Amino acid sequence: MPKLTGDRSQRVPDRFLKFFRYENELTDLRIELPILEELRRGSTRLRENNALTALGADRLMKLVTMLDRNIRDAISADNTRLLVPCNDEIDVGDIFEKEICEERVKRATDAAVIALNVMSSHRMHKQVIIEDVIDRCIGLTRLLLVHLIYPASDSVYKMANTRKKDRAPEDARRRKKVGVCTRDKFTEYVYERVTETVQLLAVLAKSDSMTDTSVHSIASISLTPFFVANVGSLQIASMLLSANIFSRAEDSLRFSMITDFLSSLHRAPQYSQKNTNNGYTLPDGSWISTTTALFIQLVQAVIKVPKHKRHLDEEELAKRAKKDEALVKEAFLQASKVTNAFLNGFLAKCSQKGNKMDGEEDYRILFSNFLQELLVALNSPEWPASEMILTALGSLLVKNFRSKSTDMTIRQASLDYLGNITAKLRRDMKEAIAGERRLDSVVKKAFYLMDDKGYDHYESVDISMLTQNEKLKMLESSLIDYLVISNNSEIIIYPCSFYVGEWYKEVVEDMDSVRTNHKTSLESSQTEKETRKAEKKYERMMRRGADMKDFLSKLLDKKEIKRRLEKSNKVKMLDSDAIWAVKYLAQCREFTHSFETYLKHIVFGAGSETIVALRSKALKCLSSIIEADSSVLILEDVQQAVHTRMVDSHAQVRESAVELIGRFVLYDEDYVRKYYSQIAERILDTGVAVRKRVIRIMRDICERFPSFEQIPDMLARMIRRVTDEEGVKKLVYETFTTLWFQPVDPRINPNGVSTKVTTMCSVAQHCIKDSMNDYLEMLILHIVKNGTEASGMSVAVKQIIDSLVDHILNLEMRKGRGEGAAPDAEMRRLKEQEDKYMAYLSTLAVFSKIKPNLLANHVEVLLPYLTFTGAKTNSENQVTKEMIGMLERVIPLIPFPSNEVLDSIDENLSKVIMFNGMALVVSAVACVASIYRKFNRGATKTIEIFSTYMKHLELIKRNFDTNPKYDLDPKTFAILSRSIFTVGVLSRYFSFEKFVRIDSSGVTEAEMSALKDKVFIVLDFFSRYNKGGIRQKALTSLGHFCAQHSTYLTKKQLTNTYLEILNAPAATSPQSLQQRILVLQNLEMFLQCEEQKLAASHEKWEENKEAQNLKEMELSGSGLGSSVIQKYWKAVLESYVDTDVNLRRAAVQVVWLTLNQGLVTPGASIPTLIAMITDPVEIIRNRIDILLKEIDSKYSGMVQSKAMLGVRLAFKLHQKLHIHKFVRGFRFCDFHLNTHPGALPEKTHDGMAVLSGLYQSLRTNRQQRRSFLQSMVKLFSEEFSHDKPQLTEYIFIADNLAMFPYQMIDEVLFVIRVIDQNIAQSGQSLLVQYKHHLQMQEGEDEDVVFIDQNLMSRLSDLGQIHVFHQLFLDSQVPSLLLYVRTFLMQLYGFNEAKVAEYLPSEAVKVYEKAVTRRNIGMFKPITAIEALNFPYEWASFQHLTFLADKICSFRKMLLSLDQTDAVDMGGNVTTANQDDDYDEDEMEEDDGGIPPPQQLMDH
Repeated sequence: MPKLTGDRSQRVPDRFLKFFRYENELTDLRIELPILEELRRGSTRLRENNALTALGADRLMKLVTMLDRNIRDAISADNTRLLVPCNDEIDVGDIFEKEICEERVKRATDAAVIALNVMSSHRMHKQVIIEDVIDRCIGLTRLLLVHLIYPASDSVYKMANTRKKDRAPEDARRRKKVGVCTRDKFTEYVYERVTETVQLLAVLAKSDSMTDTSVHSIASISLTPFFVANVGSLQIASMLLSANIFSRAEDSLRFSMITDFLSSLHRAPQYSQKNTNNGYTLPDGSWISTTTALFIQLVQAVIKVPKHKRHLDEEELAKRAKKDEALVKEAFLQASKVTNAFLNGFLAKCSQKGNKMDGEEDYRILFSNFLQELLVALNSPEWPASEMILTALGSLLVKNFRSKSTDMTIRQASLDYLGNITAKLRRDMKEAIAGERRLDSVVKKAFYLMDDKGYDHYESVDISMLTQNEKLKMLESSLIDYLVISNNSEIIIYPCSFYVGEWYKEVVEDMDSVRTNHKTSLESSQTEKETRKAEKKYERMMRRGADMKDFLSKLLDKKEIKRRLEKSNKVKMLDSDAIWAVKYLAQCREFTHSFETYLKHIVFGAGSETIVALRSKALKCLSSIIEADSSVLILEDVQQAVHTRMVDSHAQVRESAVELIGRFVLYDEDYVRKYYSQIAERILDTGVAVRKRVIRIMRDICERFPSFEQIPDMLARMIRRVTDEEGVKKLVYETFTTLWFQPVDPRINPNGVSTKVTTMCSVAQHCIKDSMNDYLEMLILHIVKNGTEASGMSVAVKQIIDSLVDHILNLEMRKGRGEGAAPDAEMRRLKEQEDKYMAYLSTLAVFSKIKPNLLANHVEVLLPYLTFTGAKTNSENQVTKEMIGMLERVIPLIPFPSNEVLDSIDENLSKVIMFNGMALVVSAVACVASIYRKFNRGATKTIEIFSTYMKHLELIKRNFDTNPKYDLDPKTFAILSRSIFTVGVLSRYFSFEKFVRIDSSGVTEAEMSALKDKVFIVLDFFSRYNKGGIRQKALTSLGHFCAQHSTYLTKKQLTNTYLEILNAPAATSPQSLQQRILVLQNLEMFLQCEEQKLAASHEKWEENKEAQNLKEMELSGSGLGSSVIQKYWKAVLESYVDTDVNLRRAAVQVVWLTLNQGLVTPGASIPTLIAMITDPVEIIRNRIDILLKEIDSKYSGMVQSKAMLGVRLAFKLHQKLHIHKFVRGFRFCDFHLNTHPGALPEKTHDGMAVLSGLYQSLRTNRQQRRSFLQSMVKLFSEEFSHDKPQLTEYIFIADNLAMFPYQMIDEVLFVIRVIDQNIAQSGQSLLVQYKHHLQMQEGEDEDVVFIDQNLMSRLSDLGQIHVFHQLFLDSQVPSLLLYVRTFLMQLYGFNEAKVAEYLPSEAVKVYEKAVTRRNIGMFKPITAIEALNFPYEWASFQHLTFLADKICSFRKMLLSLDQTDAVDMGGNVTTANQDDDYDEDEMEEDDGGIPPPQQLMDH
């Protein structure tokens, strides 16, 4: 063995040399494991010291050959399989075999590490680098990763490697969390060796020593670790390997790696805990995943920068400069291609969901995470390519979003991601980059670190002589040094190269720009002096550019870096300075200035995009941008787009716009004032989600700005929504529970309760003004009743009640103040005080109905108000009424009230009965009766009134009976009316035994019956007296009397009176109408009393339920009510169809109570109920709609069986109500802001069918829905001859068919199908009749006959105008169906092909897909409207022309059904909607091809 000499030989360990001395003794070429381990450690040190080449090529070749033999102990000759079993394949019981297998694997891995250490050493001999050995090492690495490392590290791969019969279910295979690491000692050993192998392969891959075949083979190994959990160190090594391969690879391999990377992304582990073992922590503490880091690194690896060459002459330098410029430009072009390929592929996968069977997730989630990590990495020093990737991504997203041909999912996702990028840009813009001062500070620190002149402090460094270029050079070199010091891995070369390449490219671009400008200036006419000046400037700038290029080419020179690091003692700049430097150097680049461009595209999406989903998404993007910087909404174009979308035709878009405004206004109270009116309007929106969103915003405003002056108005608007859809109601209740019904701690917030009550008072004032007291009561009742003790509801209510009483007393004390003020001011003050007073009282009255026991301590406050006996004003009457109602509820709860108090109440209320109006009389009597029932005293004076008034009435009746000529003096009408009314009310609330004898002792049933009969006879007598309003008072009194004593309702004389009134002709006189309303109100009173009796008996039964019979109780309760109401039921139903709204309201109330109590079967009432749900009054519609749905769910099929009768009755109702010439079957949507009572909507999104409620009840059942639609269309057929509708009714039905709220494809296509079948019969029949009356000869050409001019001359010759005019009228029936058909196809975007392929017998799911309605002009059957408004003189020339034109048009419409691509109706063509959900706001309204005359528009 030759002696090694020189310094390098001294670094070779003795033990390593000893191996070569005994190499001849190793006959079988196998090396023991301890020797291999020693060799591995020694070879690693020698490679690091660049000393391995000193051993000589021959010896190293022998060593590599021996190592190859040890590697082949574990892998087959073709490198495709392991020769030893791994993991689960080894029998655990056979310890000896397991140890042998493990030793062979260990020897193979150690041998592979040693061989690669040798071959990857610096300046290794070429003959030592053996291709087969490299391939074997690659094969061993790949097989060990797949069969040993991955299964032990990640449970997902362990399950994938098990036999099929042992596999867990597919759901278990999906990674719910990162797999648990189960590496044992042996596997950990192999894992460490494999990691070393990958690191060494990375070194080989960077050099030219590895063949292209080997590079392709190793490319797959470099990517797979990133999709396995718990292999952090392996991923770091693989990232270097991937980057090195990517930097030298051809385009085909690069794009192959990108494809593999994309197809495996769904398998990347999702970490809940983010740390350095599973990702990269950035200087600011944020985190990015290894997959995102890998892609950024791959892009950075593509960049090549020119190397510094010394000792070149000028000619060579010029050639070199061009090559360097081309090199950098080509590198960035390649990086751009790689970036676009990856982003395009990734976005393409976002249009489809992953295959769940393979454990794939939705790629949109993955892309969203990738984008967020890119935004995090932006401006981080180690990841400069993130800016380039985001720039490319921004352009791609804009392109995808604006392209109409792109898949809708991609367009939506692109817009969403673009919004994220734009929001990030806006946030960065807010953090202004400090300019020259920060630059000077950073440069001073850099000079201080170099310490050339021994500065004491960096502030003492003088840089005043430095130019801007020199400062930039120092900043750039400091940033590169920062990266080199921060990361000692070889991979740091790639971000450094990217920075240098980017700066180099910018210098080249600046120089090109200078050349272009110089050339342009030379071509222009300049003086010689200007030319010389331009030349000098050009040369100076070119020298500066060349100097900068030279500086940048030396920036990554190893000697230069070493020199700089030695001068700075490897002390790096601060992390914050490094991040600032990145931002500062990037401030002139495209991405930094992309905000306005991206915002412009997003604003376009919000303001002008035709697709609903994109408009909505654009608004959400704007919302996130405004969240980053609220001042964005102040921009004019943004404001305009948002304001336009607030009244968009789609609820989804309006919701997004409202949400955006809602976020914005919470920044400042002034913003709330500016946008309040727009937000408040949207609480009436037709979209449920929009109304919910507005309520949430209003709640946030109340909590954020409690002093905002519009809060009472806001709360009042919310209270209106207590009758809304269930979800909206729930939200309103939750809001008021939070705002009003939480206990307040007076120690923390002394004025909290008072402020709350003041707000309540203001809200109550709004409610009183808008007649919404019932809504406020409903709200408070629901919240308090459903509140729990745990929530502190009782405490909160007690605080509110006590505070309300205090406020009322304070108002009383201030009543006398303000004297001496101006009369107008005094009047205003009194009016405000009166309004507040009533608001507090009405609120207190509501609480007294819910928690009367809490007012027991405040009775002394209420009693003085009963002294308003001579009350004149309405407000005083209202105060008295509220106080009486509260006393009625509170006094019976007082344990032992004194006789003086009870007598005082009786005396005061008896005066109220004698001197005040009807409403107060009822309240006073009810209060006295309630107190008397509880304490059996305190009603003496009230009972005396009954006797007095009864004697007076009997006297008058006796005079009438004895003297036929007797008549009343009109002066006595007032006292007579009061007597009649008061007797009836007293009879209702008091027991008759008290009227017989005040002490009730010894009163018999016969005496009571006699007195009742006497009262009934007197009241019945006066109910037939028609002067002075006596009859109306007597009917009202009878109502009160019979409400308690219901048997009298079955008496023949009263039944005849009621039926006579109810069945009276509709418009005989105002008195007749009033009497009909009174009778209905009497029946309503009777039903309410019956309900109260039933509730009372139920409570009594609950107390003694053990001894009671439930069936008997039910029969006794409902038997009389049912028999009574059945006598009047038909008359009640018929009385509903009337023009007077009060009469309809009264009839609805009776019907609602009757059906709710189950007193009659609903069958006969269903047609009337259907008419009721079309009533113009919203409250009536909503109330009966709920009732109809309950009936349909309880009696399946009953509503559908009576539906057509209901449709016909609805038309009759609207015919009576309508003020125009004929009735239309649609109206404005419920929450549309329409103020004109007779107006009709012009666009489909504003309107709805009047029978929508009926259709929605039936549409859920497919069979019932189809039967109903068939019946509707059948009305238009010739088969329907009984009670055939007139043309006006046909128009009403066609309107409804066109505007029903169809939701599924099946519904629309079924209607079109049934229409086609109907027209095929009736249309052809009419065409035959036309031909017959035209006396067409056999063989005559129809197309010639049915030309306008020919047809008109024939009509003129035949002279049968009346026949053809009647045929024209008959043809309007099928024409209406054709209009409906065409309108539906336009509204829902269908074409003839879609209609032709529809089969009603298909499975339900085939056509159960949602449809989207366009916003087009409302349904207008112009021809039918013209037929009703015939404008021409009979048999005139215009008449003939009109008929000829319409007959020809009718024939064309029938023939159009045979077309397959389009339907032509007088010039307008309907085609399919090729895009999913376009709004056709800009579409021309379909008028059937006939310009609508102005006189026809009034419909």
